[in-house]
Amino acid sequence: MTKTAITTLRDSAAMRWIALLLLAFAMFCSYIFMDILSPIKDLMQETRAWDSLAFGTMQGAETFLNVFVFFLIFAGIILDKMGVRFTAVLSGAVMLAGGLIKWYAVRAAALRPGSPTTSTTSPASTSSACRPSTVACPPRPSWLPSAS
Repeated sequence: MTKTAITTLRDSAAMRWIALLLLAFAMFCSYIFMDILSPIKDLMQETRAWDSLAFGTMQGAETFLNVFVFFLIFAGIILDKMGVRFTAVLSGAVMLAGGLIKWYAVRAAALRPGSPTTSTTSPASTSSACRPSTVACPPRPSWLPSAS
């Protein structure tokens, strides 16, 4: 009786490396969606009139979902019940959808009437702290020293 050798992807060293590189790339992309705007916060404040509240909301949304809504536990349950392949495809689709939503939100904020890109006021000639022509300035708290 002859046995035929069945090779799987697991037996190929090249395929294992490709799988490792694909997983590393997926992790890289997921961190890009979460952290890409942090290094350019000052630029976004000047050009798109984002304030610290907008950045805190954007950056805290992921942490809030994972910690307080228990998304990581649900992701583990999906992984255990549905398997690795389904979870990987679902994760990729969710990351893509999140990236597209974030891109759309940033784009919509840039095109909003009164935003620095549609305003006639030059960002270089105005203060970056609060530009009344582009953003509604909140009242200054009484405990802060007055601006000179």
